[in-house]
Amino acid sequence: MITVLIVDDSLTSREQLKMILESDAAIQVVGMAVDGHDALAQLATCQPNLILMDIQMPGLDGIQTTREVLAHYPIPIVICSGVVGTEENFLSFQAIEMGAVAALAKPPGLGHTDFKTSAKEIIRMVKIMSEVPIICRGQSRFWPAKPRDLPPTKARTTLSSQVEKVGDGRRFKIVAMGASTGGPPVLKTILSKLKPTFPVPLVIVQHISLGFLDDMVRWLGQEVSLPIHIATHNQILKPGEVYFAPNDSHMSVNHGRVRLDSITPKEYGLRPAASYLFRSVAKNYGSQGVGLLLTGMGCDGSAELKLIRDAGGITFAQSRESCAVFGMPGEAIKRRAATHILAPEEIGVVLNMMAQQQGTGKK
Repeated sequence: MITVLIVDDSLTSREQLKMILESDAAIQVVGMAVDGHDALAQLATCQPNLILMDIQMPGLDGIQTTREVLAHYPIPIVICSGVVGTEENFLSFQAIEMGAVAALAKPPGLGHTDFKTSAKEIIRMVKIMSEVPIICRGQSRFWPAKPRDLPPTKARTTLSSQVEKVGDGRRFKIVAMGASTGGPPVLKTILSKLKPTFPVPLVIVQHISLGFLDDMVRWLGQEVSLPIHIATHNQILKPGEVYFAPNDSHMSVNHGRVRLDSITPKEYGLRPAASYLFRSVAKNYGSQGVGLLLTGMGCDGSAELKLIRDAGGITFAQSRESCAVFGMPGEAIKRRAATHILAPEEIGVVLNMMAQQQGTGKK
């Protein structure tokens, strides 16, 4: 049985979400809080498998409550914000940066044509995200910070040695990334490390709930210096610019252009899929391609990252201790698809050093 705490200042929203969740026999709503303070009080006696969190609430809002909860309780938090296109969706990414595992839109009214689809997605998300392992993080205003377990020193290769291995002066023409659960803040970390003079385009598949891509791109655009776009078909790729695959379209790259495909079936249950993008990088760029597989559930892109490596390209998997979910990069590591295993901060530094070496021709 999956137990859920609903946090929302709207009685109507709380009751509707409770009805949706308990329509599935595997889910039980064990509490309903009217704001962040109420949620924290209830958590003292009731610790559910997952929290469904509103963003805009009086007193302690969803962003602050997410920070406070995760400073003390290892409970997955899914943001359930207002309708698509509202400011709440944009604010959801601040909560994700605080450690929330995902965001989705509140369902429309019971009689709406999209109600059943929305309800099904909420149930699916709750079931999946309730299994995500969470580490307490951050500084609470109400409780002393708990020390975090650090990985053994021998379990990780130092950044200096990784840079030394990567830094062979090899020229590259494209950087492709795949990310899922926990991806937006990781992408922010990597992209914010890159210099405005970064010499090649970056193409990204981020699995994200329908309706949130535009707001994620807008949020990232305020956080990083590189120009960020949602890719369009046949678009010319420019150096130092970032292109996200749009909703419900696979993305591939060839001869400096984007190709979008909304007809080819989903891969790993996903469209867009990192697998589709990585295959095109391996085929069309070979040893001049760079692939990154970041935090996320499942195995999308893991076998295809190996194709980039086998073609002579440089490949990265995000390190276990820095992942919200180690599924995708973990599968890539098992397949020996990653030439380097690094944290996001380190990946950004290494990409900059590769770019500098490429610019100077250093060997």
